[in-house]
Amino acid sequence: MTALPFALDCGDALDPEPRAILDEGAVFGVATGAPAYDDRAEPMLMVAWLEEPPGVTLGDVVDEDVARLLSGPGSLLIDREAVVVGGINAVRTFSLHLGPAGLPTASEQWRLLAGGKRWTVSAMTALADQPDWGPRLAAVATGCRIP
Repeated sequence: MTALPFALDCGDALDPEPRAILDEGAVFGVATGAPAYDDRAEPMLMVAWLEEPPGVTLGDVVDEDVARLLSGPGSLLIDREAVVVGGINAVRTFSLHLGPAGLPTASEQWRLLAGGKRWTVSAMTALADQPDWGPRLAAVATGCRIP
């Protein structure tokens, strides 16, 4: 596996090997043995990072990302709060969107700035799967360690 610029304990919720590694992100799928999903969005966790110029604040990053997140029809911000992820100040958002086949999808995201980068940890599920998968993915996401 390619070395990733963060540490993530996938526990029993996610496969430890990323499903995809991109130049500025990684996607993790649910652990083997998870139930099969028909046309609903499969639970997943993504970690993405982008270089940021000096002077950018967490507030700037969150405002820009949330505006983009909610720009499509069928998107609704439910909650936004200041939190700490891996010892770094962050902002958590929870939103709903129209997903595959027009079914509702839940997105919980944690945004932070560290090491000159904008980091976003995203946990996504079908809304129907949120009560089961949401807390499990949130536990993995909030344990993300960024050097």
